[in-house]
Amino acid sequence: MRASLAARRRENPDAALPLLDARGARVILGAQPAAPVAPIAPSAFSLFGPRGACLAAPGGPLLVCDTGHHRLLVWNEVPHTDQAPADLVLGQPDFFSEGRNAKGDAGPGTLNVPTGVAVCGNVLAVADAWNDRVLLWLGLPRTSNQPADVILGEGRLKWPYGVGFHDGRLYVADTGNRRVLVWDTIPRTSATPPDAVHAEGLRWPHAIAGAGDRLFIADAGAHRILGGSAPMGEDLSMPYGVAVAGNQLVVADTANSRLLGFDIGGGRARTLAGQPTFNHKGDNRWGGVTRDSLCWPYAISACGGTLVVADTGNNRVLLWDLA
Repeated sequence: MRASLAARRRENPDAALPLLDARGARVILGAQPAAPVAPIAPSAFSLFGPRGACLAAPGGPLLVCDTGHHRLLVWNEVPHTDQAPADLVLGQPDFFSEGRNAKGDAGPGTLNVPTGVAVCGNVLAVADAWNDRVLLWLGLPRTSNQPADVILGEGRLKWPYGVGFHDGRLYVADTGNRRVLVWDTIPRTSATPPDAVHAEGLRWPHAIAGAGDRLFIADAGAHRILGGSAPMGEDLSMPYGVAVAGNQLVVADTANSRLLGFDIGGGRARTLAGQPTFNHKGDNRWGGVTRDSLCWPYAISACGGTLVVADTGNNRVLLWDLA
């Protein structure tokens, strides 16, 4: 299941094909503060270090882990304009409140550093990392502060940063325990134990994606992606996110502030976003924030022709069309 990701410098750094629309993101969510060092106050428009985002379907809803504000924001329909306000908030009493577990005790309706989000049909999973648990809603939330139906892992998980679904299975990156847990069917009760554990050589598993009978794990602490039978990587640095988009495996090469696209079958990266060439790195290309720049993208997900990017260092989420 391991893909070797030895660092290498390309002989032809200009050979990259575009991964995403060259015009940049079609929609940008997350109101920016008035000054570079101003605090980001919670609102229906703002995001603070979002580390998870996904579209449940091409038309929505869109779900975003607003990690720094300890909440999940929901857009009932896919947004079509920049800084569109969210429709629902989970984890806080209203759009203007913040604080771990809403400044109270952990419960089925609170969050503490939510970092991963995934949807399978009408089931929503959220990695509630610093509460050491995963929350499941067995129907997509329709009202703000709707509590979770199932709470997995209390007392058994440690910093679960990622969740994913594939072929009806639920996968949880139990990051602090250096393993990935698998439920073969969607758990309906909080006491449901996992059916399998993947733990071979994992250092800091953070995200999971599947294609056919293959499972890919972003092992950020080891600077690699596991799951390919052939080498599948370049000079990766803390790859926290992975997603399958058509016939491509897309990797969030987080510390290099770029996205890389690989053929599912393996080989070197063919497509690129966020940097001009494979040999370039740097937050926002060492310049200003633009529609096509990135700063520490922690999470990605794909739905139809759209890549959803949690552009964490820029405190925003991008809806960006595949090239």
